[in-house]
Amino acid sequence: MSQVFYELKCLRCGKIQPASSTSTSCPNCGGELEVVWDLEAAKNSFQKGKELWRYGIWSYDALIPVNDVVNSKATLSEGGTPLIRSKHLSEILGLKNLYLKDETRNPTGSFKDRSISVGISKAKEFKIKDVVCASTGNLAASVSAYSAVAGINAHIFMPNNVPKSKIVQTAAYGASVHLVEGVTTDDASVAALEASKKTGWFLMRSNPKWNPYPLEGAKTIAFEIAEQLDWAAPDFLLTGVGSGTNLAANGKGFHEFQVFGLINKIPKLVGVQASGCMPFVDAILRNLPDSEVKPWKNPKTIASGLADAYPPALTQASKAVHESKGTAVAVDDDEFVSAALDLAKYEAIYAEPSGAASIAAVKHLISDHTTDKSDVVVCEITGSGFKQPYEMEEALRSHKAW
Repeated sequence: MSQVFYELKCLRCGKIQPASSTSTSCPNCGGELEVVWDLEAAKNSFQKGKELWRYGIWSYDALIPVNDVVNSKATLSEGGTPLIRSKHLSEILGLKNLYLKDETRNPTGSFKDRSISVGISKAKEFKIKDVVCASTGNLAASVSAYSAVAGINAHIFMPNNVPKSKIVQTAAYGASVHLVEGVTTDDASVAALEASKKTGWFLMRSNPKWNPYPLEGAKTIAFEIAEQLDWAAPDFLLTGVGSGTNLAANGKGFHEFQVFGLINKIPKLVGVQASGCMPFVDAILRNLPDSEVKPWKNPKTIASGLADAYPPALTQASKAVHESKGTAVAVDDDEFVSAALDLAKYEAIYAEPSGAASIAAVKHLISDHTTDKSDVVVCEITGSGFKQPYEMEEALRSHKAW
C-alpha cells in the first residue's frame, strides 16, 4: 500500500471524505469532489535531479490518489512525453523560447491517457466491473484501452457526428459503443448518465463533476514540464479547453510544485476554444461568475475534441486562469487547420485540429502583445492527427498541399 496524503472535499458544501471513500460525488449534497493533498506531508516525496518525468506519470505516485498502486495500477506507459524546443515555428512567430509538449506520443494518441490511467486504476481498486463515459473521441479511446488492460467492461456514449476514425479506435479496444444524436459531449452525457442510473455502471470521465480522480493524472503534465525546464515554470502555458479539466490540472500541478519549493512561480495559463463553441473564453473575457455561464448554443467546429457546450470543470479551470493572471483565446476553424499543418510542416508533429489549438492561439498572444519575444512559452499539443485523418486530408487539399 502506498502512503496516503489526501482526502476528498466537496466543492459545494465543504464536507470532507476520507481517502478510503468510494464516492465519486459528495454523499452529503451530491456536489463534486476535489482531491485535497496534505502537501506538507508529501513534500519529502520529491527532490530535484531525479528526472522522474522520463518514467511516466506513475513516478509521481506519491501525488496520485491510488492507495494500492502495486495491485491496482492500470498502465500503458503513459506520460514521459518530450518537451521540444521549437526550431522553425519559433523563428516564424518571433518567439525565442517556444516549447512544444508533445502529448500525441501517449499510448492512444492523446493527453487523456494520463487522466484515464488514474481513473481506471481507481476503478480497479474499487473492484468495479463496468464503467461508462461520454466522449467526442479521445477520452473514449483512452477509457476503452485502459479498461481492456484492467479487465473492466467499458460502455461508451458518443455523438453520432464524431470522426469515424475515433469511433473505430474506441471499438477496436473492445468497448461497447453507443452512438447518440448530437454534436457535443454534452449530448452524449445525458444518455450516459441515464445508463449509469439504470445499471449502476461506474462513471468515468476526465472532468470532476463525474469523477475526481482523473484530473490527478492530467496534472502530471505540469510536473514533467517543470522538470524538463530545469525546475522552472514557463511564463505562459497554452492548452485547449473542452471540459476544462486539463487547464485546471495544469494549474493544480504547478501549484503543488510551487508549494514544495521546486519552482518559484506558476505560469500564466491560457485556455483555447473554437469561436464556434467558446463558453469558457466568453466567461473569462467577460469575467462572468460561474452561475452566469450558459451552455453554448449550436456548437460548431472542426475541433471536435473541444466541442463541450458547457465546460464541466468550469469552476476549477476559471480559478486556475484567474489565479495565474492568465487569459483565454478563441480561434476560427481555419486557424486550427493552419496550426495543425504548420506543426507538421515545421516541427514534424502530426496533430489533429483540436490538438494544435495552442499553436493557433499563441499567434493571438503575439499580435496583441500579451507575450514578449523573450518569454518562455509552452504549447501543449494534445492529440494526434491520426485521430482525424479525413479532416486532415481535406485540410491538405484546401491548402493545395496535395
